[in-house]
Amino acid sequence: MSFRIQVAGLQEFVARASAAPDLIGQALEQGVQRAALLVEGRAKEKAPVRTGTLRRSITSVVLKEGNQVVGVIGTNVRYAPYVELGVRRSAARPYLVPALQESAEEIGGIIEQAIKQVTA
Repeated sequence: MSFRIQVAGLQEFVARASAAPDLIGQALEQGVQRAALLVEGRAKEKAPVRTGTLRRSITSVVLKEGNQVVGVIGTNVRYAPYVELGVRRSAARPYLVPALQESAEEIGGIIEQAIKQVTA
């Protein structure tokens, strides 16, 4: 399971920015990395623990796709979707979606701050 955060108006801002595009791209990438680590940490705090495997497996990575920077938070544990979403015999115990929802405002601030440092 993965999530994408899009910053509205970012392309227009980048087009108008006076700083070099490379610096803005680097700042954006660093901001997305900080935001992804924030969500990763909160997901680990919220993940139910039986053996600890699920919690330890939660990671984040930043990917550059063309002119977009994407933060991906997730796990490679086979049963993770069943824990997050639930199954017939077991209720959902969400940890990724709540972590993202709780971090939404902070993510915007992190990205904004990263870009302001370059353009100020």
